[in-house]
Amino acid sequence: ALYNSFKAEKLSLKKDTFKTKNKSKNKLKNRYKDIYITEDFKLNNIVVSKVKMSGKNIYLVLLGKYLIASDNLSTLKISLKLGSGMSNRSLHKKRGIQNAIAHLSRNKIHIYINTEQTVLHSIVHRVIPASGLSFILDCNKKKILSGDIFAIGYNSKKSRQLSRSSTFNWNALLPVSSAATLYSNTLGINDFVEAIELLDTKYSTIKKNIVNFFKANNLHKKDMYQGKRGTCFMFHKVTLANKNLYPLFSIGYRAKNKNKEFAKSIFKTRGSSQKKYQNTSFTLFNGMSSQFYKAAMVHEKDATIISSHIKNTKEIISAKNGNRSVLKDLKTFRKMKKFKKSANHLIINIHTLVKSIKYFYNYGAAHNSAYTYVTVDKDIMPLFNPIKKYRYLHIALGNNKGKSGKMILSKK
Repeated sequence: ALYNSFKAEKLSLKKDTFKTKNKSKNKLKNRYKDIYITEDFKLNNIVVSKVKMSGKNIYLVLLGKYLIASDNLSTLKISLKLGSGMSNRSLHKKRGIQNAIAHLSRNKIHIYINTEQTVLHSIVHRVIPASGLSFILDCNKKKILSGDIFAIGYNSKKSRQLSRSSTFNWNALLPVSSAATLYSNTLGINDFVEAIELLDTKYSTIKKNIVNFFKANNLHKKDMYQGKRGTCFMFHKVTLANKNLYPLFSIGYRAKNKNKEFAKSIFKTRGSSQKKYQNTSFTLFNGMSSQFYKAAMVHEKDATIISSHIKNTKEIISAKNGNRSVLKDLKTFRKMKKFKKSANHLIINIHTLVKSIKYFYNYGAAHNSAYTYVTVDKDIMPLFNPIKKYRYLHIALGNNKGKSGKMILSKK
């Protein structure tokens, strides 16, 4: 039934197919009594179970041996309607979907993402010109969860415009210790700004703030970057200091001219001085308004990397000099095979990210009476237990028709 819904073929739905059981909230104990409630209702001849959890609704429908779940009733109705007759809106009609589904087999799952509905769709489309991405993931491996990524609704004309990717080796420069690292040889700083300007009107506030920041500080000028492609963003971790929460991050970009305008604009510095670490020169910024951040900047060839703290700059220098592991040392890069050379990579260090999330919630507990440190440890953090056995999530994405990338969730 689920596969037929992709194909938009007629579904045979009988009333006696569904056996429902209403759970009374009186049977639920202690603190779960008021946050887990179920009730059933009919949608034509289909029984829908509504599960209310913490004020949010999840809708469940059982079709034969398959369970369909949605957090939106309207979306569920559309899905069921598409599954009951032929329609051009069906996922089955998308160009390239048949190629993805052909790779489905036992113990594999299919996850489809409509990139046109994502917040940063204008940026995603500059990375890969497709209306959606299909992930075909193999769930039968003990130590690694991997799969292929397929471009759905691929735009060949747009692809030719994106073919001028650079070959800068970010993976030989950036350390593995960050909670999340994203680098792209497809996007330059100007590409990023132009993509932000194309955001939907419902994100007008975000768009206005970012665009105004670049224009007010003259960071949008194309001659500043000389048309160079290549950017990176590192979220190192979140740390608590003096009862305040501080995210540590680095931003890297390629530009022919080495200048300090970008860093000065971000951190509102009043001066700088030249320092050395492991025989590598870097810039330390002074006079910042924040008492915690100690911004610094280092150059490597035609790339500039700005860090919110000098410690992160020293980590990058150490990695560049071969004294610390870099991204290309990860086993996931070897397992990527041909996709290790893809222009765009996202690497998440799951252990570091989970620790940062805990810091974030602990900060919230200290400033919000809605929950406590005990709630964080007993109710929130256990939600991450299923992924704690993994170490890295690695996604590589290129500008390829058909099979466009690969995803690996690895324990090492």
